[in-house]
Amino acid sequence: MTIKDYGDVKLLLDATSAPRTVANFLTLAKAGFYDGLDFFSAGNVTKDAAIIVGGDPAVNGGEAAPDTVKGEFTANGIEND
Repeated sequence: MTIKDYGDVKLLLDATSAPRTVANFLTLAKAGFYDGLDFFSAGNVTKDAAIIVGGDPAVNGGEAAPDTVKGEFTANGIEND
């Protein structure tokens, strides 16, 4: 991913722990859904790690994501160790 005024960052997607979420993200990314959308830091950002939240089209007037997934954890009825 390329961050304006920063440069390129690598994303680590854990398909073992969250296969539906990773597949959804990759499908949307390849389709260009996230292009130009704002992402926000959700915690401390270091050179080795960051948590980002983003792709909210409402920020720039875009359309909602064509497909969403539940968080992959027990509270949502999805077993995940």
